[in-house]
Amino acid sequence: MIAGVFRAYCVYRSLYNRFNQQPKEQDMIALPETVALPLKMDEHGTIRVSDTRVTLDTVIACYHQGDSPEAIHEGFDVLPLDDIYTVIAYYLAHRVELDAYLRRGREEAERLRQEWEASYTPTQKLFNERIGKLAEEKRRNRNEFIQWHLPPRLHF
Repeated sequence: MIAGVFRAYCVYRSLYNRFNQQPKEQDMIALPETVALPLKMDEHGTIRVSDTRVTLDTVIACYHQGDSPEAIHEGFDVLPLDDIYTVIAYYLAHRVELDAYLRRGREEAERLRQEWEASYTPTQKLFNERIGKLAEEKRRNRNEFIQWHLPPRLHF
């Protein structure tokens, strides 16, 4: 009986010591205090990633289309993969502010497009209408082809 109690005490003591000892220096991981955000605003107010010409808008648009960080890196190999992960994590943590920034950019682009198109000559307007109709017809034909020639699980 005493041997069993002593054995249980020894097991308890060894478990207690294992869980309550200070980690050894070689077991510790050096954690950075902060992670540098790879975003910088240029002189025009556009946010760029990793000191490149790639914009935050582009990375987030790829993310919204379902691209993985690895796929974004393949498309924009000038961006380090860890920076892409950092940008996406920052976007997810600050979605409201960044969505407002992205929305303002889209609104400004639309305003500029409308101003530009208002200055078109009648010939340019006819040309753009014709190109628009051809593009719509091509999209319609592509969708009909997909609908009738591919199995349902392969529709895009």
